[in-house]
Amino acid sequence: MAHEICHHIKDRSHKQLCPISGNKSAIEKFADQCASAFLMPKHIRDMMVRLLAPTPDDRICDPACGTAGFLVSSAEYIREKYESEMTAEQWERFAGDTFTGFDTDRTMLRLSAMNLMLHSISNPHINYADSVSKQNEIWERF
Repeated sequence: MAHEICHHIKDRSHKQLCPISGNKSAIEKFADQCASAFLMPKHIRDMMVRLLAPTPDDRICDPACGTAGFLVSSAEYIREKYESEMTAEQWERFAGDTFTGFDTDRTMLRLSAMNLMLHSISNPHINYADSVSKQNEIWERF
């Protein structure tokens, strides 16, 4: 499915891009082509998530989410550790309210929303916001 989606993503010069090859995900490959993207390697994200040890009751926020790799790694960790014991309420929250991400690049926001949906986070909270600006009040929620 990601392969089909990538065939339809076009860059600013309107030529089609299909960045699938090797062991990187299509979304990470495409993001590599965006000048503003900084991608943290998956093994580093996974290590950070294991150190934080999120639970199904936590709210997880990435204030500069890029392609949402940290949020995806968090979701994978929660599924791996708690899937068999999660309640219906926790699964409902897992599909949306558990994961929040912010970025100032609208292309990254679209990619992160798509990445989360491809990883069964059907209603992620991904928003345009400058997380370090004193003009926002998002910090109050976390």
